[in-house]
Amino acid sequence: MKRFREFFRDNPMLALALLAFFAVYSASLNNGFHRDDHPHIAGNAAIRDLSNFPKLFSRDYFVLSGSVAYRPMVTAFRFAQYRVFGTDARLWRLFNLLVHALNAVLLCLVVIRVSGSRPAAAAAAALFLLHPAHTEALNYISNGQPDMLCLLFLCAASLAYLSGRLAWTAAWFLLALFSKEMALAFPVLLLIYEYSRGGLRRAWRLPALLAAAALLFAVWRLAWFRAGPVFLDNAQADAAFGFSAQGSFTALLQFPALAGYYLKLLVWPAALSVEIDRLLPETGFFSLFNALLAWLALLALAAWGIMSRLVRPWALFAFAFFAALLPVSGLVPLTSRVQEHFVYVPSALFCALAGILFARGSAAGGKARAAALAAVMVALGASAVRVYARNADWRSPAALAEADLKAFPGSLVAMVNLAVQKKASGDRAGALALCQAALEGGFAGGEVHFLLADLYLVDGLREKAAAAARAGLEKEPGSPDSWVNAARVLARAGLLDEAETAAREATARFGYFPPAFSTLGEILRLRGRPGEAAGMFSEAARLGGRTRAR
Repeated sequence: MKRFREFFRDNPMLALALLAFFAVYSASLNNGFHRDDHPHIAGNAAIRDLSNFPKLFSRDYFVLSGSVAYRPMVTAFRFAQYRVFGTDARLWRLFNLLVHALNAVLLCLVVIRVSGSRPAAAAAAALFLLHPAHTEALNYISNGQPDMLCLLFLCAASLAYLSGRLAWTAAWFLLALFSKEMALAFPVLLLIYEYSRGGLRRAWRLPALLAAAALLFAVWRLAWFRAGPVFLDNAQADAAFGFSAQGSFTALLQFPALAGYYLKLLVWPAALSVEIDRLLPETGFFSLFNALLAWLALLALAAWGIMSRLVRPWALFAFAFFAALLPVSGLVPLTSRVQEHFVYVPSALFCALAGILFARGSAAGGKARAAALAAVMVALGASAVRVYARNADWRSPAALAEADLKAFPGSLVAMVNLAVQKKASGDRAGALALCQAALEGGFAGGEVHFLLADLYLVDGLREKAAAAARAGLEKEPGSPDSWVNAARVLARAGLLDEAETAAREATARFGYFPPAFSTLGEILRLRGRPGEAAGMFSEAARLGGRTRAR
């Protein structure tokens, strides 16, 4: 306890930032569960039964977690959290806040060890605590926890490495790796650190060993778990991987632009969106011109770094920031590339860089010191205000959708997301207007057609609903959701023959997809064939463990 008090006495800026952090995030405790929080946490029956725990390292993991990504440490934490928190969203949110605060303290310790500057470390941790780009990681419980736990273990691994505890370094790294794929970059960060201090020749063995472990993890993850029937051919998983489907060469070409986008998000976090991975392509950010320009800038930075040997701490953290983004580059299809919460781990390095630059300015004395202090106070104050406003957006799905459209005006995806929320709230006219605007704007997905079909059915327009469902299926014939949605709409429109045909086609094409079988079961039951329906429900239950005959 004495050391705890001494730590905050020596770092008053961090202590004040912690108070501000809990003050601005206290209102977010009542924001409830959102989107994927429901299937992954609130509605995930698997984490309530400890007998499922051994499945963390089997192909059943994806059914167990409700996720298309392999992060067993996160799911293990959810087993424990459910035992303590139940489905009280406030406690789950409080846990996220405490982990984030702990990460800030650990980051402070890492920066002190690397730079030797307490002011730099305190400023870095304070900015990390209050950075607006972290609002998604903290508010979106199921999506943010992997990033926060990954950084927690990476900070612990870094401190162990800096203390010469190599076995602990490896252990913490493995925990980080099983929390999120972002940890794959850690061996590269160690190599950059050793290069900067001239110790690469004598200290390359552990980074090389960890790199080999990371490579084995990637191969195991792709070769073993992609063989699972709920994962290999799942179009939803392909969609979740985002740009990875474009191939490794395209991912390599676009990597510097991707890093530039994340840097922009940290320097100027104005346009924040939970759907940023789906909204960004509409901006044309990854154009060939932008990609080539970004490559020129990155190559120039790399040449300068090699010549200067990265002897300055700020240069070390600058290079480490770019290296930390390698796992989301899309070079290996382990995860998607552009999501707001993906910046959480790299942001620690960005904040360390900002803290060091602040310390250099404040050390100059006189007007430079006053300017540096004023700049950091303005930055932290503006961040706190932005965080408070963003937390308000997260209070309801409708408010979040409104904020997305405001952040990305004209975005067709944002229009459709808001239309979904307006439909849910009973504003059918508003939802219809947004759907039509998205179609007129050239929205390419089938989702908007199925949304229109639902709206038409509510108004009794069965023929228009069926036509919209057929259009949606035509747009995305490779998606299992499209076939299931089309079958359901056609059944509700009274076209049971066509609905059964669509549902049977879904089961034939996507034999791993539980909703295809449960939908066919519902249609067969409507047609007075309960025996066949029961068989479909049983198959759905076998595949997914969630769908049950009613």
